[in-house]
Amino acid sequence: YARGLVWRGPVITMAHCPLSIILIFCVHIVINVLSCPNITVSEAYSVLISTEGSASVILDLRAPTDFQQHSAPQSVNVYFHVQMNISQFISGFHNLKIDQSVRLFVLGNGDAVSTLVSESLANIGYSEVSIIIGGFEEWILRGLPLSVMNCAVQASAAAVYTSLNVSRPVLIDIRQYKEYIKGHAGGSINNPALEEVNGTFDLQTETFMHNVALQHPQRDEPLVLLGGSEALLSAASSWLCQAQYINVTVVLNGFAEWKKAGFPTSESADCFVSRSAEQVFELLHLLADISLIDFRPSPESVKGYTLGSVSVSPVTYNGEVDSRMFLNSVSVFHPNKSAPVVLIGDNRTDVEEAAAWLCGAGYTNLTMVRGGFEGWVQDGLSAWLFPDNGCPANASAAQAHSLVSRVAEALLIDVRTSTQYRGAGGYPAGAVNVPVLGNDRKDAFLAAVAEEQPDPHAVVVLIGASGTWNADTAGRWLCAAGYTNVTVAARGFAEWKARGLPVADAARSGCAVNRTAAEAQALLGGAAEAMLIDVRAGADFAAAGAVGSVSIP
Repeated sequence: YARGLVWRGPVITMAHCPLSIILIFCVHIVINVLSCPNITVSEAYSVLISTEGSASVILDLRAPTDFQQHSAPQSVNVYFHVQMNISQFISGFHNLKIDQSVRLFVLGNGDAVSTLVSESLANIGYSEVSIIIGGFEEWILRGLPLSVMNCAVQASAAAVYTSLNVSRPVLIDIRQYKEYIKGHAGGSINNPALEEVNGTFDLQTETFMHNVALQHPQRDEPLVLLGGSEALLSAASSWLCQAQYINVTVVLNGFAEWKKAGFPTSESADCFVSRSAEQVFELLHLLADISLIDFRPSPESVKGYTLGSVSVSPVTYNGEVDSRMFLNSVSVFHPNKSAPVVLIGDNRTDVEEAAAWLCGAGYTNLTMVRGGFEGWVQDGLSAWLFPDNGCPANASAAQAHSLVSRVAEALLIDVRTSTQYRGAGGYPAGAVNVPVLGNDRKDAFLAAVAEEQPDPHAVVVLIGASGTWNADTAGRWLCAAGYTNVTVAARGFAEWKARGLPVADAARSGCAVNRTAAEAQALLGGAAEAMLIDVRAGADFAAAGAVGSVSIP
């Protein structure tokens, strides 16, 4: 009895055999064992999900009725049992016309049968044949995905392309980003269902479904999965089915079939563009709600950073970046997925991968800085290079709120546009609005702050939108003008509001809006019935009062 294969010939004891025959018999067994290695169901599945198309195939030896009821993905059925002649199996197998370069996994319900089949396949020229230990029962026990579930339908690339202008489905490419960027269906987004970590492949179930839920909350929205192996497509479709998505289509041999048919393809992520440092610098001056994310690792970012950037250092696990941690960090201070986001780093591939993650999570307006941080500095653009004098200091929203609450004379300045400040989202309670938008605002900004707080040693806290570019710019202006105690709320009003800190809503109450003296003067000049009330003590008003004001202490 060798590896489950019962000897059916005459019984011969070793005592009756010459030594040469014994050695030949042993060598034959060893060669067969080495040529057809065993493999666990988990190892086999890892290979299946990491190879696209038909590079790996499972040979399911079970009865056709069992196969039709349940089967592993990427499998074909060639029935064989111990009472059959092996030549019958080989004849049926040849009808499948499987190339000899394909890696074969033999899956049955008995090791003896699987051994005989695998050795027979090796004898006819198939060099990569492995036996899946435990057969189909072990596959089920391990909870591995079966072939495409009932809620998902299979369709050709041509059928999906025809439907693009009818049902307008969302094309989701589930391959790794490094494969996606080499070429993908035009208009498709990348949401990887698989990630390679130190040479092994891990399914990204939670990250994949998190991205789907964010971008496609409607369970009846038509979703099309393509790219990757049949095994990987089966896994992703099963996750969607379990989450009650009811309109899922799977394109087998996805991108390969799409490309072969001549349908539109692309070789870059469709939701982000690459711009020069100077172009990005101009955008920072023009757009009020733009965020600048520094994606460099912490050891690099401490050398210096671009003015107004927020550092989201990539968190690594076993040498690979944790995409979910990155997405969670970005969503905290940049919840608006349609607002512009700029990524800056030192490694183009890493930044493109980060952009692809954001694309998959639904961000639609992404820019990558060509040349990274070094290019930014070489172009002479605003950057902080360490060592730094510590002015302005950075603080969290909670720290900024604590500071203005503890210091009676602290001045909290909201540097967003007037529209944002007075909008439905509100503004930090107690903040005055002194907008910063472009270098031409520098003198006006400094004059307005001096009017609000002439003491250069007083505490001044600046807060912007979701990013810190405008607030950092204003902080630099104040520090250069001699202010010594300036703090910037690093993640802006988005974090302030997310943390539940006090917010005033001028749009809702309509009764009190903070303005600078210059803004108030402009308002008085433009409204015939405007009234200026001085609420100071009568003696103070009598000593000096604003022109046109009335005293109501």
